Amino acid sequence: MRPLNDSGVLRTGIFIDGRFLEVVRDNCRRDRKQCPTLSEFVQLVSATVLRWCPDNSVRVDAIEVHWFAGEFKEAQARKRWRDDPRELERHLSKECKLQQELSEAGIIQHRRDMQPRNGPQEDNWSEKGIDTWLLAEALDFAETFKPDAMVLVACDGDHITLLEWMRKRQIATILVYYDSPEDGGRDTLRTQTHWWLKKFATQSFMIDLRDGFALRSQDDMDQAKCASVERAFRFRHEQAGIRPCPGVPFKSLN
Repeated sequence: MRPLNDSGVLRTGIFIDGRFLEVVRDNCRRDRKQCPTLSEFVQLVSATVLRWCPDNSVRVDAIEVHWFAGEFKEAQARKRWRDDPRELERHLSKECKLQQELSEAGIIQHRRDMQPRNGPQEDNWSEKGIDTWLLAEALDFAETFKPDAMVLVACDGDHITLLEWMRKRQIATILVYYDSPEDGGRDTLRTQTHWWLKKFATQSFMIDLRDGFALRSQDDMDQAKCASVERAFRFRHEQAGIRPCPGVPFKSLN
């Protein structure tokens, strides 16, 4: 990462795949856990980046925060859920709350109408051109502001090109991602992050929904996994009436 300026401020931009983050937040709500607002999420990302960056940085300046997502216009939504009035009402209410959150957080919105996958008569809708739009805006941001780092909140492998481009220009890239539990857990929609994204990012932080909503580095996740394994060994040995010798960790016993 290029050296910080004399003021000790790390200048960055945050680029969010909106559909991805909304899936993660929906999974958080389904577990009845406290889900951060978008303003709180941006603050959490900034605080996490500050914890990772050099000691001489005193704060993180998120110059701009961008949100990219497909959008059902009201006419499209009424067509999509014409046979399910309750789902239509739920969607319109959720979209209204999302717009309010985006506005309150000062996030720059990039929205594009949802498109039918296989022609206008189909009922299967999808986003079109969102990943390309994010790439174009991120490159323009980098050329305009010359940031120290870029934060990408996403899981799609299509964003690898962006990370490669930033690496060549010595701009640090910070990936915020989420992987559903191997058994699916309570997730409504499963999410798995393309492993190349993690490889090309300068630093990665995983969204952890086990105890609320947190961002953890790979080292944090490895330590948590070791602690979980040790607790499992401890339980197994206590059930079997085994007591370890002083100074011998439980996980070393077989």
